[in-house]
Parts: sequence; structure tokens; C-alpha cells
Amino acid sequence: AVVSTQIGHYGRAPIGYFPNATKTWLVVKQEHLDKARELFDGTGIQITQEGTGDKSGGQRYLGAAIGTQSFIKQYVQDKVAKWVTELEELCKIALTEPQLAYSAYITGLSKRWTYVMRTIPNIADLFAPLEACIRSSFLPIIVGNHAFTDTDRDIYSLPTRFGGLAVSNPVEMCPLEYSLSRKATQPLTEAILNQKLTLSPEETHEMNQKIKHAKNGISSEKTLYNKYKLASKKEKSTDCDSALIPLL
Repeated sequence: AVVSTQIGHYGRAPIGYFPNATKTWLVVKQEHLDKARELFDGTGIQITQEGTGDKSGGQRYLGAAIGTQSFIKQYVQDKVAKWVTELEELCKIALTEPQLAYSAYITGLSKRWTYVMRTIPNIADLFAPLEACIRSSFLPIIVGNHAFTDTDRDIYSLPTRFGGLAVSNPVEMCPLEYSLSRKATQPLTEAILNQKLTLSPEETHEMNQKIKHAKNGISSEKTLYNKYKLASKKEKSTDCDSALIPLL
């Protein structure tokens, strides 16, 4: 609000950019609505209040959403429903062209929900319908196995360099993507809040490296855990076979 007030008074922020008022939305709580209208009167900035309806509860912003929890929930649910429909269409292609469909999923379709994961917190459960479609429809066609286990699903979610298919579970990845996104943008956020003129490339590079190592660490731990589960399962299966030998 401080920066926006300076924009209205001086024509631009001390450090920032020239905003297009007709494309600028101010989302405020109901008790601040009158004050916001008074402060930004004549600027052309559009104002909406947090509420319960789809139109008054918030606003879409760069592919994400800002506003009440009900507005954000509806926004994400609509997005997920659209992605499920698109994935179902891709499954039809996978029946005859599985490799082509897999490539389209990895390089295209799966990237569409990454941004939403990284910019909106606490929405992991809303991705359950998408994961259900991936598990029940897409993966069975791609791997040719209609009865895989939870361990198999974990393996398929690993990056290819760890022996997986890179078909991650969106419900599991959602909180991780948001957390890592906050860390990645921390230097930029601090620079904006403190009105710094420069941003250290070294600091940004160091943060990106930390995030990369964190992701690799998570994949490594998941790989070891799945190997342990598979080994334990094989050992139990061997014990059962040995127990049946006397009976035969």
C-alpha cells in the first residue's frame, strides 16, 4: 500500500516500474474498502474486497490467485478439473502412442500445474483428483501394468536419473514446490522490501544450488527407502516359498 500510494502521488515508485492502472487490482479486506477507495481515487486502479463470492472474494494474478480461502479453493479446483480433462485426452493418445504421450506429459502438460504449486500455499489436497487420474489412467497405460503397488508409484515419481519416470505425485510435490519457491525468491523479496538497488548474483546462485541439492537429497532418500521396501518384500516372499516346500 505504501508503494502504491507513492505511485499515485509521485507518478512512480522510488524503485519499481510504471504500472498499468487498468490492469492493476487491489484486493483489500472489507473493513478497509472505503479507505482504499479514498486513497486510490482517480488512479484508475481497480479495487475488490475479500468476500465469499467468486467475483468479490479475490482476483487472479499471473496465473495464481489472491483472496479468501474459498476464492482460492474454487480457482484451484477449476484449474485441476481442466488439467484432468486434458490428461484424459492424453490417455486416449497413449493407447496407441505411449512414448509420444509420455513425452508430451513430461515436457508439456505436467509443467502447467508447477507454477500454481509454487505460488499458492496449502492446496495439496486439491490435487487429489489429478493424482487419481495419473495413477488409475495414465500410468497403467504407460507402464503396461494395471495393478502396481504404492511402492511402484513412488518409484515412478522419481527423476529418471534415480531410476524413475519423473511422473511425480502432485499431492506430495505441492508443499515442497511452494517451500522451495519461497526460498528461491527470498533474495529478491528482501531486495524489494528493503528497496535495494542491486541484487547479488552470487547470493541467488548459492540459493539455487541449495535448492538443487535439497531436491536431489529428497530423491536419494526416497530411492533408498523404496529399495529397502522392495528388499523386505522379496525377503518375505522367499521366506513364504521356503515354508511351502515341506508341504509340497
